[in-house]
Amino acid sequence: MNHIQNSIRLLSAFAANSRAIRRGLGERAGPIMRQIREALEETPPNIQGVVDILTKEADGELFWAPGFALAPTLEEAIKRAWNATFSQASAKPPMPVREEEVFETRDFTGWGGDTRRGLFDGEPIDVRSAPDEVNPDLGNAASEAAPDRAVPGRARFLNAQTQDRSDVGSVFSLFVQVALVGLAPGSGRGSKAIDIGATEIAISVRAPAFDFVGDSEQRLSVPATGDSDEIRFTLRAKTEGVQTIKVTAWNGSVQVGTVELQVAVGAAQQAEPAAKSPMEMRDPEEGEYTLEISRDPLTKVYRFQIRGDGIGVMRPVLYGPLLADVQQSCDTLIEALNQQARNMNRLRREDQADWLTGLGRIMAETLMPPEIRESLWRLKGTVRRLNIFTEGDAMPWELLYVDPPEADPEPTGFFLADITGVVRWRYGPPPPGKIRCVSPQLVQPVGSPAATAAEIDEMLRLYPRASVLTQLSDVRNVLKTNVFGMIHFASHNVSDPEYAGNSYVPFGDAKMDLVFMGNVRANTYRDPRPLVVMNSCTSAGKSPLFTEMSSWSDRYVAGGAGAFLGSLWEVRDSAASKFGLKFHSELCAGRNLGEAMSAARNTLDPGDPTRLAYTLYGNPLATVEPG
Repeated sequence: MNHIQNSIRLLSAFAANSRAIRRGLGERAGPIMRQIREALEETPPNIQGVVDILTKEADGELFWAPGFALAPTLEEAIKRAWNATFSQASAKPPMPVREEEVFETRDFTGWGGDTRRGLFDGEPIDVRSAPDEVNPDLGNAASEAAPDRAVPGRARFLNAQTQDRSDVGSVFSLFVQVALVGLAPGSGRGSKAIDIGATEIAISVRAPAFDFVGDSEQRLSVPATGDSDEIRFTLRAKTEGVQTIKVTAWNGSVQVGTVELQVAVGAAQQAEPAAKSPMEMRDPEEGEYTLEISRDPLTKVYRFQIRGDGIGVMRPVLYGPLLADVQQSCDTLIEALNQQARNMNRLRREDQADWLTGLGRIMAETLMPPEIRESLWRLKGTVRRLNIFTEGDAMPWELLYVDPPEADPEPTGFFLADITGVVRWRYGPPPPGKIRCVSPQLVQPVGSPAATAAEIDEMLRLYPRASVLTQLSDVRNVLKTNVFGMIHFASHNVSDPEYAGNSYVPFGDAKMDLVFMGNVRANTYRDPRPLVVMNSCTSAGKSPLFTEMSSWSDRYVAGGAGAFLGSLWEVRDSAASKFGLKFHSELCAGRNLGEAMSAARNTLDPGDPTRLAYTLYGNPLATVEPG
């Protein structure tokens, strides 16, 4: 007998057997039925899963029967429904026994962690509605601009809308849908164009200034044509001000795109209309995984989640809170790495290699939950690409050293940086699969390190059509006019807190700091989406922190760069030149970014901190082609 038909009959039996269920389901009947259907489609059917689903609903605000012992009643109702469902069948199967979960989430008492479900135990449960508290106002419709309409075929829009203002403590709804018509511009709403066929995508919501009444991620089934159903998230405002909500669509481990909304919390606040921009859709590559790392600025608790080939979406795991300020911790860590780069402790190479491994182990043990470390270890043989999504976080995650579980006989672990295709990216448009190297530019300011002269000579052999820029004015004009497909800096980078971004690139007596990047507007470099390499070395013991929040990497990627390569801490002059030349020679030989990055690392000594200092933003499978 068809399990879908069984689920419908079972749901009807539930409603008939309990007054509380009948009162509580309401508009939740559809989503609950879908979860029940999926539980019943398992082999054998997961009846205990049905009990868990409805018991979870009973824990919340949907059931208004005080003191009603729901779980035992549900179990009895399920048994009666099971018997009734198969009463006409020739052979009635026995009631199945629940299988034990393999992966348990860590207990985070007081941190909001969910200890009842395993890490890989299916899709998230839909959010709970709160009918008596939801404000039906869906935002300011004052804009007269006409909504966009998709062309016939697969072209549609990801739409997200909510109310444009709220009070602290108020509960409101956020609606998400894939539709033929985009939303008219306005505060509390946003749309992104997408070319999509029949599929199922994940919708995740990030909103640090709000609490979720239910889950922060749901599945959205997209039909072959027309509009999808709406899914609803329920949030509660907790912090006054103009607050941001980011709605991200995922196709497996691939970020499809993000719609960003603003909600004014408090009477005196005014939200800005959301921008509308295109959205790219692609299928995940074989062996592609994404590690999302976010941090609640109020609780200082980190949230980790893995998406990937063959595992679907791992349940999010919380970890923390950090005892110290994150930026202060990063500064202390980077300064220790800078001292190693300068070898202030007078260590031999093998001693420095041990020091780096020890630091990586300490970082992994104190910053990453055991569940995530164990998952990364189990997946290490299948990962071809690891995308690290972290927004505004200066932590050098690539330095974390993953050890095998205690029971594993393999003696050695690995740095995240040693995964061939490990890259960072930010939420928004995904990185391109190809970079057109039109009009390559090589930057060698007056006063650059000695090794850069030979570096530039070799670079000219690899890129014979490249221009060499030595003056700040020349670099400024190139960055503003968007005429390059690759720009490579071979220079100093001086750390100085008096300058924007805490650092600047010296051009003789002139200084290029991040203020100049303010003239690069969002998506300036969308065509040709260049490769930017800042291979800048140490200067007077200062720290080139290229990947800090609001730093060079952030500005270039926000400007539309297709890839960015820079250092997380100081790099040694000769090692930096060696790394940069190997990276570019591999690209020119047809290797992709991830392969070129791995080959460049492997040219350096394991005891040289420079080997682990570089980080890459982009698509590791992307290749560079002549312009």
